Amino acid sequence: MHFTTNVIVALLAYLIDRIFGEFRFIKHPVMIMGDLIATLEQKFYKDSVFRGALVVVIVLAVVGLVSIALSLYLDYLNTYVNILLSSLVTSMFVAHKMLKESVLEIVTLQTLQQKRQAIAMLVSRDTEDLSENEIYKAAIETYAENLSDGVVAPLFYLVLFGLPGIILYKAINTMDSMVGYKNERYEKFGKVAARLDDVANFIPSRLTALLITLYYTKTLDLRYLRDANKHESPNAGHPIAAMAYALGVKLGGDTSYFGKIKKKPFFGQGDRQITHREIVKMLSLTFFATITPMKSYDILTNQPTQLPQGRADFLLAASVTKTCEIEGITQAGIPGKIAYTPTLDAEFIVSEKLYSMPEIAETPSGVPTPALITRAVHNLNPFATIEILDLGLEVKPQHVPLHSFGIKPSQSIAKGAGINAKEIFAKGMEFGKTYELKGSYLILGESTPSGTTTAAASALALGYDLDGAFSSSFLDVPNSIKNKTIQQALSLIKPNMSHFEKLGVVSDNMLLFCAGFLVEATKRFEVVLAGGTQMAACLLIADSVREDILQRLNHNNLTLATTQWVAKDRNSDIVRILSNLSYTLKTCYSTFSFADAKIPVLKKYDEGEAKEGVGAGGALGYGVTNGLENKEVLETIELMMYQMA
Repeated sequence: MHFTTNVIVALLAYLIDRIFGEFRFIKHPVMIMGDLIATLEQKFYKDSVFRGALVVVIVLAVVGLVSIALSLYLDYLNTYVNILLSSLVTSMFVAHKMLKESVLEIVTLQTLQQKRQAIAMLVSRDTEDLSENEIYKAAIETYAENLSDGVVAPLFYLVLFGLPGIILYKAINTMDSMVGYKNERYEKFGKVAARLDDVANFIPSRLTALLITLYYTKTLDLRYLRDANKHESPNAGHPIAAMAYALGVKLGGDTSYFGKIKKKPFFGQGDRQITHREIVKMLSLTFFATITPMKSYDILTNQPTQLPQGRADFLLAASVTKTCEIEGITQAGIPGKIAYTPTLDAEFIVSEKLYSMPEIAETPSGVPTPALITRAVHNLNPFATIEILDLGLEVKPQHVPLHSFGIKPSQSIAKGAGINAKEIFAKGMEFGKTYELKGSYLILGESTPSGTTTAAASALALGYDLDGAFSSSFLDVPNSIKNKTIQQALSLIKPNMSHFEKLGVVSDNMLLFCAGFLVEATKRFEVVLAGGTQMAACLLIADSVREDILQRLNHNNLTLATTQWVAKDRNSDIVRILSNLSYTLKTCYSTFSFADAKIPVLKKYDEGEAKEGVGAGGALGYGVTNGLENKEVLETIELMMYQMA
């Protein structure tokens, strides 16, 4: 085959492996090679370098003749048939899916003993007494090393030498794994096999290290070269060191083998414990990832767009309006405990743990909180910081960076929210003046159950003709309950009331505080308002009171980012809301979808349930800018759900 054809076959072989993995209905070619090597070892074994070299020559001769004959036969076939069959055959020598699933199994197992048993299948070290940190460290090391042996090296030789190249490489690699040990039996007999494997992996191991670095850091960070040659193997240290620096962890160190401690060097820096979050990030690696990237589009023009470059701060404006206690008005949380929703969202996005309740917030039909989306993006490409704004919570979140402003939960708008709107707005402005940016820009999200109802009431009270424009967490919006509540709220409005007086009756703390915050913050740095129609209502509020406060926000430093579920929602109209602003706003929505989800309930997002919240739209836009792929975000979300099961 020609070089171009080899590249096409390599790409198809990799994709076939990623989709199907091993073909279990036939005996694997590597097992056949193993049988041949074992037979020859039994026949020719002697504590001799020559005898070991003889086995190597025989194996390479047999495998080489078979692979060349197969290649010549395929060359006689139609070009497309040749490519298809070659891709199917060579995919059996690529092992990314199996490697990934083996490591994933370790993370998803519930008990420490189960994790020890699983890692024992992948490594030769003693595993009986390993801690969770040590198990994850071993998993990262074996994953990094096997990326070279099981993925990059086979594809490398396939591209260079076609089908014979990949098969001969796997023969060399299999001989090394069977006889290439430095022990009494194989020190001499396996010496040629081990040295040949070292030569074969010299370039692929270094190429793997570069690919790891480029994929995870998006830069050519060569710090790993400091540690790459510390390993006793001339090759294994390169991908291991690159992975250590890419994940920001320290690998290596003293390790027990067959009851004896072996002194091993360290790779990377840092002293923090390795957790499943590092495994999640590691397993996101997918070669040819540019095939299916997420994309972002302007909501108003549908033209491609992106959020700013750089790491972003993430603030979650968390609040409770007792409007959420009206039966049937919202499904954004646990029935009877809706007020816990922002608390649980805050805890989860900060630490991926829950303290106030044992389970994350979900709808009655089981659709989990969008906090999963935001946290998944953070796991894959961390925000500069995640902090929480307490804008009136009934239950304070635990173990989170919390900004408190002495704000109490607002009352149900059906009877009057009871808010000093001007005071809450002023507190937002003051925080906008004093907030210290840690990253390049800010993403501001929200978690306020029944907030779309208060948002709609606020817009209508301010005189905007936006009836029916606001979204809901429901697939089928409960318009009768929502409309009744809004009409009850609007009936409390008096004609002579000021803007702030009206908002004090029908709005909520999140809308008012964030509107004030934007007025000052956008003077100082770029802000991404992460949300849908609720966050659009913040902009209407800030725009409406500009003459009351004699200030307006700097819309040139502002972008509204949401999900495609909001942008394309048939039950709301965010474009109509935004068209009522006195300026043209920068906007975006991202194309993330749950269409390929293995957990069925997640697909309800695509059907129109849940839609947005907890900054999910802004997080996805951040992910697009940083090159994240739909598949890796989805897999990270599902892994977190398996962890909580």
